Amino acid sequence: ADGCVFVLSCQRGSSVNAARYLRKVARLRERDGDLCWLCEQPIDFGVPPGHRNSPTLDHVIPAVHGGSYADSNIKLAHKLCNHARGDAIRTVHWIPEDEAAA
Repeated sequence: ADGCVFVLSCQRGSSVNAARYLRKVARLRERDGDLCWLCEQPIDFGVPPGHRNSPTLDHVIPAVHGGSYADSNIKLAHKLCNHARGDAIRTVHWIPEDEAAA
């Protein structure tokens, strides 16, 4: 399924790929919840594939930058958010608790 972000909407997707995709989504929802990791808004899992708010599998480190297809490098994102991000690497600014409280 090279190049397919949302397997259910991929022309080459099979029922095996769809089942694999659904299992992956279930694992990610259990791990991360139902928020888009990019905009932090709820993902509507009831909208049809291809809808701008439909869930997609997004690479934290994009594949073109060497990111893997392992669950540890995949997060759920709205289709629109994933598309807008493209192949950019998202920078997260982390502030230690003791500095944030100061």
